[in-house]
Amino acid sequence: MKRKFWQRLNLLRAIRRIIRSARNALKRRHDLDTILFSLGGAIPALPEPRSWLERRFLGEPALSLWELEKAFQQIAADPRPKTVILFLRDPALSLADTQTLRALIERLRGAGKDVIAYAQSYDLGAYLIASACSRILMQPGGRVVPACNLPERCAGTGWDRA
Repeated sequence: MKRKFWQRLNLLRAIRRIIRSARNALKRRHDLDTILFSLGGAIPALPEPRSWLERRFLGEPALSLWELEKAFQQIAADPRPKTVILFLRDPALSLADTQTLRALIERLRGAGKDVIAYAQSYDLGAYLIASACSRILMQPGGRVVPACNLPERCAGTGWDRA
């Protein structure tokens, strides 16, 4: 009689495991259609190595262009994501890094992904990045900051009244 009880108990455990694994398989099948990247501040070209102590006190290092390229390659190879949203929060990039990021975005668009740029306001660098995207969105009440921010350089261009 003891043996039958343990056999029934093992059968119940097996059924529970089957149900749990089926539930987990369904959880993994979520359609991932949109991915958000928040790009702000200094974006280094290469990842910054940090020890566990530095990560503990300084936090995780900023996303580098190299890591962003690897992420974009994975997104391009995966059929599930359809849209990538870039939230631009005053990215501080050199002109060469801006052109590199534009090339990454164009490759992602070439893979059939919709890339959307969103920002609260656009300066010249952010708008240059956004111009490679499929769509450019801006917060209501936001503004596009002209490239010539000195009044004497903007005289006669129409931006002197902005």
